[in-house]
Amino acid sequence: MHGTCGRCWPRDRLKSVDTEETIQFLLERQASFQVEMEQLRDLTAQIARQQLAHTEQFAEFRAEISGAILALAQAQRAAADRIRETAELGAHTDERLNTLIRIVDALIRREGDGKPQS
Repeated sequence: MHGTCGRCWPRDRLKSVDTEETIQFLLERQASFQVEMEQLRDLTAQIARQQLAHTEQFAEFRAEISGAILALAQAQRAAADRIRETAELGAHTDERLNTLIRIVDALIRREGDGKPQS
């Protein structure tokens, strides 16, 4: 029979040692997994807090950018209106200047004819 000679471990003893070592190994692994799980929970919570902060920062940034774009669009419309007004004033000035040129030209031609002015 196996295990009855002095050279071999008895089967019952071998089975008992393997079971005890296995249980000890499993308990150690379970403790290690619990520690790692707690670390993962902490890391997940930290990532969630950072994500929330980034989301809030993004919302603020988006609001600022939207406000800046709106202000820029309003300034561009105002500048376009001023350019249009300046162009209209320039056209009126051109008309007045042309009228003045015609009057001066007519006066010069009249003086050149030798007619006295009244």
